[in-house]
Amino acid sequence: MIIYGGCFGDDALNDVVQFSLSLQDDSVKIACEAIEIEAENLARSNHIAEIYEDFMYVFGGVQDFEAEALDELWRLDLKLRKWEKCNASGDGPGKVLRHRSVLYNKEIYVFGGRNNIQPYSRNKDLFALNLDLLEWRRIECRGEIPSPRNGIGMVLGQDVLYVFGGIGDKQAYYNDLFKLNLKDENNTWELVQTRNKFPDERVNSTLVFSEDSLFVCHGANADTVLSDIFQLKHKPSRKEKSNHYLNDISKNFLNNRYSDIKFNISGEIIPAHKVIISNRCKYFAQMLSDEKKDEINISDWKPETFKALLEYIYKGKVNLNFDLAKDLLILTKKWGLAALEECCEDYLVDNLKVKDLLGVMELVVNFKVVKLKNAAFAFIIQELEEIKKQGILYKFAYDVLVDILLLMNKKQEICQCKKKEESHF
Repeated sequence: MIIYGGCFGDDALNDVVQFSLSLQDDSVKIACEAIEIEAENLARSNHIAEIYEDFMYVFGGVQDFEAEALDELWRLDLKLRKWEKCNASGDGPGKVLRHRSVLYNKEIYVFGGRNNIQPYSRNKDLFALNLDLLEWRRIECRGEIPSPRNGIGMVLGQDVLYVFGGIGDKQAYYNDLFKLNLKDENNTWELVQTRNKFPDERVNSTLVFSEDSLFVCHGANADTVLSDIFQLKHKPSRKEKSNHYLNDISKNFLNNRYSDIKFNISGEIIPAHKVIISNRCKYFAQMLSDEKKDEINISDWKPETFKALLEYIYKGKVNLNFDLAKDLLILTKKWGLAALEECCEDYLVDNLKVKDLLGVMELVVNFKVVKLKNAAFAFIIQELEEIKKQGILYKFAYDVLVDILLLMNKKQEICQCKKKEESHF
């Protein structure tokens, strides 16, 4: 274990200390060694540090508590004992301190933190630094995303990122617990619910994951340093148990091994397995019960769309973009995959853009997509000036324009009623 930096009073430190643990006569022996390194101007506090291969990577933090936070990335060659400044590309967290990190699959995941200039700006986004490419990426998340905060507790356990507590705007202390499965391609945060009372609100707690338990250790709140430890036992949910089954099934996606049916999609041959696709999709079950061939031709679908459909059948998830979500929504309406249909509609609702509105309105006119229709109409009213500016509005179908005008009139009536009500008080 290596410790770098920190602070003593108001002074940031630049020393590197290595702790070695060994078991001797049923007791743990700890040896401590200060590593001599030339580290001029590299004092750090409230930073993050992760070890990957022969390097320790350090990002952010402060040298002076009265100055701005840093957005510098450095790495220490643990063999040569020499520092090197790294120029990472991409969209990173910026100037930040009191953030947290974990190392996972050759990437450093960074969440939380704030700058050091009041009024503080706290981070709510999740970032990952690819250590082979030295490239940052901002991860688009969905679900129950934690509010902006710093001083969180964070740990990685069985591919799952756990975040606890921290402090947010207006000095609000938190005691909520969130988790994000890093294997989930949709990057969906979940708020963890438990039967027992959660630990009190706190900042700077330490999280430890061991086997089937998550431990929340120590921390502080507004006026008290805490010394308590809480254990949260993890019991796999039905959804997580089913995910283990899907993980096994997913290995067969586009795999020729044991494939007993092939689809010719506009000239591209795509392998599949009858027992899997017929059990997961009624349309395939009907198709295969009537079809005795080993190869089926489908000429009216794009290979990319069909492969995405199969990916969902085999994996229970799929990476979407606008065109793919639109094509899949049409396909699922025909083939009866309600869960994938809902997933596609939710994606389109969450990613409405002016440039895509004509395609969205095509879906609204031709299919029963109530959630998408309501969201699209609200978006059109909100972005009306930009839509008119781009000449898109009058390309909508006549019925759509009538519905929009009716909604706008209704909205104006509601606003007038509210004004009248307020005038009585």
